[in-house]
Amino acid sequence: MNIEKVKTYNQKLLAVLGTLAAVFLVVCMLVTLVVFIMECMPNQSGRGDGLLSDDKVEILNQDNLRQQNLRQQIVSYNLPQLVDTVNSIYVITTGLQTLDKSERVGKLNFSSGSHEYSSLNGVNLLIFDAQTGEVQPLFSQRVLIQDFEPYYFKDDILLFFHYVDSDTDKDGMINFGDYENLGIYSLKTKFLHKIAFEKSTILDCSFLVDTGKTVSKALFTKNLNMLVTFGVDRNEDGHYQRNNEPSVIKRYDFQTHTLTDIIPQDIQNELQRLVEGKTQ
Repeated sequence: MNIEKVKTYNQKLLAVLGTLAAVFLVVCMLVTLVVFIMECMPNQSGRGDGLLSDDKVEILNQDNLRQQNLRQQIVSYNLPQLVDTVNSIYVITTGLQTLDKSERVGKLNFSSGSHEYSSLNGVNLLIFDAQTGEVQPLFSQRVLIQDFEPYYFKDDILLFFHYVDSDTDKDGMINFGDYENLGIYSLKTKFLHKIAFEKSTILDCSFLVDTGKTVSKALFTKNLNMLVTFGVDRNEDGHYQRNNEPSVIKRYDFQTHTLTDIIPQDIQNELQRLVEGKTQ
């Protein structure tokens, strides 16, 4: 009799454990599915936090706020990154912190816990010469900058980065949902190339060498040009949609600082005619 009770108990225990295992497996599958779907969804992180648009800044600077001496965003400085070992040149990314509430301008108390901060993209790049102590900002205007990347050549070091300088989609923020431009800064000449095309956003770029040699980091910049791909905002809503708006290719000349088409207009017209199925 006791044996039968033990068997019955074991069967019930196995049934309960089996049910729990099945439930656990289903939950794991659901979690995996949710994570997979979230990863497949387009990343909209670029269209949220950012630099306050000029319109919002103007509102904050109106008399009622200026009399209270308020601000909503403050500058923050990241650790300098060495880009030129020989000349001890560093780049400092100037960050941005957005306050949870507007605060009075004055001495900040970061240990008070009275405000919440959220880290954003940089709002400027500072070139720091450790030998002389000189600090030079790249921009004298309001911009938002993504991480920079240095490229090394025999005669120069170039800093590449994307930046946004206006609220093109009119959402109240200057962020990477707006038109992006390409910035290239020469440490040798101290010249900032601002590469932009009207109603378009920068997508990609690649080096183009006039001499026909293979591009490498040992080239001289005097032989250097670039191919740049722009996404065209066809419907002019201030935001490029990769899935249903076209892109174009331009050539950027480092000497003249100009953009030109590499595909002749007659070929563009012929390709468009073929796509539309039109006959001559």
